[in-house]
Amino acid sequence: MFKQKVGKVAHKLVAEEGEHDEDVVHAVDSFGEAERRTEALKLQERMNDHAGAFQREMQAGIAAKVLSGELAPVEGISLDLWAALNASMVQGSILDDLLQGHAIERERWERVTAEWNLRMSRDRTFAITTAYGNAFQAASKGKFSAHAKEANAARTENRDLKLPPPVEIEEYYDIMYDQTCAARAGLDPIKALNDRGLSIMDFTDLGCYMAYLVHRTGMVNHERFSAAQKRAEAKYVAKYSNLKTALGAQR
Repeated sequence: MFKQKVGKVAHKLVAEEGEHDEDVVHAVDSFGEAERRTEALKLQERMNDHAGAFQREMQAGIAAKVLSGELAPVEGISLDLWAALNASMVQGSILDDLLQGHAIERERWERVTAEWNLRMSRDRTFAITTAYGNAFQAASKGKFSAHAKEANAARTENRDLKLPPPVEIEEYYDIMYDQTCAARAGLDPIKALNDRGLSIMDFTDLGCYMAYLVHRTGMVNHERFSAAQKRAEAKYVAKYSNLKTALGAQR
């Protein structure tokens, strides 16, 4: 709609002022940009309202699971503890050491793990999975743990982020497509992370923050985000395609 309005204004101004008048061109461009931003802000606001309604529904779902007993501890191990121990393993801790420190026998741990996985698999509301994800990231001690915690809090409260991005969106897409294209080429995606000085937990936390940032501001920043994603994808598709060709030639 606003593009049609811009077109009509452009024709009118050009007819009145002349098609080579730089002031006219600038006026049309400015008008079009203002219209686009207004429409993007309106759409973003609607999306954020829907996200807020979804979060309220999710919190109600979690509360209902608490009442139903689905979030009750399994053999004395709460969802928060189970998630924290899993997070510790992802960050490099040895399971046997963790279990010994919490006086949990291996057989008991396996029963508890099976039960929590079963509860999540039969939960069509994803309330348990959400609660687990929040607890998992709350236990993180990675580089971006504070950003993940802030993203989870902002998501729950349906508000803007208070912490600035730890990396620019262009770097985030670089990190993401470096792993994705490495895996497609049959290479270890974790090495791509490690080469950047990042762990799986670091990327998990970073992804939590950046995904919310994109969702929260994606309509307003659509052109930048979309261009950054396409550049990163093309860059790493080419990188690993060339690398795969070179490796094949050496065999």
